[in-house]
Amino acid sequence: MLIDLDGFRRVIDTLGHEQGDRLLESVAHRLQTLSSLTPEDLVGRLGADDFVVVLHTANSQRSAAVVAEVHAAF
Repeated sequence: MLIDLDGFRRVIDTLGHEQGDRLLESVAHRLQTLSSLTPEDLVGRLGADDFVVVLHTANSQRSAAVVAEVHAAF
C-alpha cells in the first residue's frame, strides 16, 4: 500500500523542517504499530511524504483492502 501525507508541504512551510521531521517520525511509528500488521510486514518511507506498507501475509488485493479500510482514518 502507498500512503501519501496530504498537506505535508504546508506543515514544512508553516512550522519548519524540524516539526516536519517530527511529524514523519510520528507517522512512521504509528504505521509500525498498527494492530493489523504482523512482524513479517514491512513499513518504509519512499520519499518526502510517501510511505509504503508491504503486507507479507496478504494473499489477495481484497485482504490488503480490508487492512487499508480498517486504518483509513489513521
